[in-house]
Amino acid sequence: MQIKKSGGLQRGKNDAIDAQRIAEYAFRFRDRMRLWQPPRPVLQKLAALSALRQRLLRVRQQSHRRPGSIAH
Repeated sequence: MQIKKSGGLQRGKNDAIDAQRIAEYAFRFRDRMRLWQPPRPVLQKLAALSALRQRLLRVRQQSHRRPGSIAH
């Protein structure tokens, strides 16, 4: 997304032009580059548990809104 925003309004779009723009962006910001590191397993597990919690909370909210459901 940053690459897209950094180029301003651009007309003409194809793979060759996109590749050139990405290369120019990478060159311009080469001093800020850092090697990508995959998420640690513990952070992946935490993200999965958090997503599960959100889904369960949504289900619980929906079940409390249904007519005839038992409120706790």
